[in-house]
Amino acid sequence: MGEITRLSLSLESELLDELERAIAGAGASNRSEFVRSLLRNHLAGGAWMQAATVVAVVSYTYDHHTSGINDGLVRLQHDARAEVLVSTHLHLSHHSCLEMLVVRGAPDQVRQLEAGLRQLRGVDHVSLTPMHGAAPSGQNDGRATTRE
Repeated sequence: MGEITRLSLSLESELLDELERAIAGAGASNRSEFVRSLLRNHLAGGAWMQAATVVAVVSYTYDHHTSGINDGLVRLQHDARAEVLVSTHLHLSHHSCLEMLVVRGAPDQVRQLEAGLRQLRGVDHVSLTPMHGAAPSGQNDGRATTRE
């Protein structure tokens, strides 16, 4: 192990409470150990960025009462360079919705879609899960699926 460097982190009190519960649930001995583990897992998960084509699940929650959010989400999905294969919508509460997209494309195209979602006002949380070992575009059915 290398030299240890201290850093400071600012969190809202609600997020800190969630962090403390996650640490207790994971059995980590302290915050630093837990955060180091999260960082290692996150950084190791970047190998998918080297693939030519990936399949991923992009999930996000949003407040559907936010002005223009529905138009923004539709426009983002239609304009995305990554191909949206499947979209699933769930109503979580009167204001909150969850959508899950299964997308296929080059890693940078998938990341662009994720970034676009994060920038939309009204989107609360975005999660990207690459599906390791998923068949690239055209491998199963021979059809070209490249979008320009």
